[in-house]
Amino acid sequence: MRITKKSSILAAVLALLGCLGLAVLLAGHRWRAAARNNSAELNLCRECSDAELKELLLKEVEGLAPALAEGEKLRAAELLLGWASHVIDWTSNVNERPNLPLRNAQEMSASQIYDVYLKDDGGGLCAAAAIFMAKVLALFDLPVLAVNGGLDLESLLTHVTTILALKGPSGYKFYIFDPYTNGTFFDREGGYADLATLFKNHDQASHLLGSGLEFRYETCVPRDIIINTHDGVLLARKAQPHCLKTDLARFEEYTRSLNKTALADLMVFYQAEPRGNLILDMLRHEIYGIYGAPPRLRKETVKAFCLLMKESGYVHPCPPGPSGMDRLRAKLTNLWNRLFF
Repeated sequence: MRITKKSSILAAVLALLGCLGLAVLLAGHRWRAAARNNSAELNLCRECSDAELKELLLKEVEGLAPALAEGEKLRAAELLLGWASHVIDWTSNVNERPNLPLRNAQEMSASQIYDVYLKDDGGGLCAAAAIFMAKVLALFDLPVLAVNGGLDLESLLTHVTTILALKGPSGYKFYIFDPYTNGTFFDREGGYADLATLFKNHDQASHLLGSGLEFRYETCVPRDIIINTHDGVLLARKAQPHCLKTDLARFEEYTRSLNKTALADLMVFYQAEPRGNLILDMLRHEIYGIYGAPPRLRKETVKAFCLLMKESGYVHPCPPGPSGMDRLRAKLTNLWNRLFF
């Protein structure tokens, strides 16, 4: 199928406003940044390989090497989440040069994406952030998916998040590590809450997460904001607070402009209610794409994830991920951007 200019613009607008909608994830207790590793600038790794980036992360991210050595994969993922969340550069210029280097992040390596961020050559939205996080986890052989879910496609309320897939004696368990918010879920005992537990304690009618479960996140994440100046030059506003409340206000205004009053009111609910959580509503409403799984694990992990969604009451067909043609088109577009932008 040919992709028209009109459809490309629509996809870009969807990505932007969907990520703005994720601001609604102000639904848990405020996460203290000091509790997570905050070392974002690994300047010794400019234009490095994946192997070099992995080596540097083991050296620079405090506690990562011991966590991996002891088999504490969830703790390792949380430490890498804290690092990746602060590394990503953000931009709202989805149709302009700041977004182009990462338009096809799924076909780039972790080190290639990192190099774009480090040099301030471009920024991304939730998709680029989630895919980068997935590729960083994959450096340490942690099986991971990047899942695009949406609550209201007509209003462009979608979000891409990163989900760690861990296989045990009883099958796979899935855990959200969301780099856009630097957030993850915890259970009543303070342990990591898997998706099955969350779905069992998440009321789709009231949009509420069960008492004792919480989504811990960072309300304002310090990030370089990449903008396109009038003369076409990229400008990086270094370490600016990317605050979810600001994103929420923009999305609420947008939905009201579309006469989507009920949806705009729902955005206000998520901000005010500590037990409300949009990310779970998005996943359970409809899934538009699954990416990021290592090829050797893609079929197995996606099948297990789709089975979990079906058991949780998900009624739509679960997409298997990008087709071979989609991946080829993304690779060619990525090559074009790298050669000419």
